[in-house]
Amino acid sequence: LIGFSAIDKDTATQTTTALQEKYGEKFEVTSIGNRFGTANNDSVTSYVHPKSNSSILFKATMDTNRNLISDNYIARKIGNEVENIISTHFKNNSLNAQAIVYVYGADSSESVDTSIGLGEYIETYKPKIFIATIILEDSSDLNSASIIASYESIYKNLFGVGFQSDVKVISNKDYEEASLQLRKTTDVNETWFNHYKVVHSFILDVNEEGVSMSEPDLKTIIEGNE
Repeated sequence: LIGFSAIDKDTATQTTTALQEKYGEKFEVTSIGNRFGTANNDSVTSYVHPKSNSSILFKATMDTNRNLISDNYIARKIGNEVENIISTHFKNNSLNAQAIVYVYGADSSESVDTSIGLGEYIETYKPKIFIATIILEDSSDLNSASIIASYESIYKNLFGVGFQSDVKVISNKDYEEASLQLRKTTDVNETWFNHYKVVHSFILDVNEEGVSMSEPDLKTIIEGNE
């Protein structure tokens, strides 16, 4: 816990202890968010990941009595599984992609089943949709046909649940750092991208009806002729 104050170290210890009691796993706090007594807060939020997998970053909130009042570990665990599906299927089409995925329309906050997989999760909690922010590396292999093919194959692995995505194509120079930082955050907004050169930007969804944009329309955006 390098760089943590004594109070933060205490909060981190209380948080990881409460999470371990709930899930039977060991956790690590990476940073502390809103704290007790600030802006009328009566809780403190920590950013945590299981020690076994640092890519599953989630939020855990404690009250002033050091009780765990909320966390989104299971939802983020499922989101991470979808993120890996996204990266894999883009890679299969010779494209580098990193995503952060949120589960929408499913409440699994009371679940302690850390072994639950994507298919069982969908069957049990019936999420309405997955919402993603995706970064793609700008490269000579980037083309609309490969993007559409990636989305079609991703959807086939989501057990009938569609996903909406905000896609940013990042310059080759900035992509590696952007990908690294994306894996270290739980929230992304437009200002987050100010640190990187965004070459193209578009919204793309996929569901049982197919991909929301035609290949020629996406090609227009990718080629910069819009």
